[in-house]
Amino acid sequence: MLEKLKILYPAIPDDLLMLLLENAESFICDYCNLGEYTNSLDSVLFRMVQEDLTKVDAQGMSSESAGGVSISYTSDYSPSIYKSLNRHKKIKLLG
Repeated sequence: MLEKLKILYPAIPDDLLMLLLENAESFICDYCNLGEYTNSLDSVLFRMVQEDLTKVDAQGMSSESAGGVSISYTSDYSPSIYKSLNRHKKIKLLG
């Protein structure tokens, strides 16, 4: 996966890409209630890292207005990411 990201983002340091990959994998496992990450989620993982890189470039800002000094930050993924993740989500049983 790192190699694919390096093709699109050659100027981004490997350690930053690896950190984003690890964080996204962890998020996927937590959100989907998975014991371990599976390669069937690679396309979602790739898109998540791309969104994370966009957030890093924009320093987390989702909107900004100059006159009224209103800045808002985003820490969430797009609805299409959640739609893809929901297809892999496992139900947690209490017991």
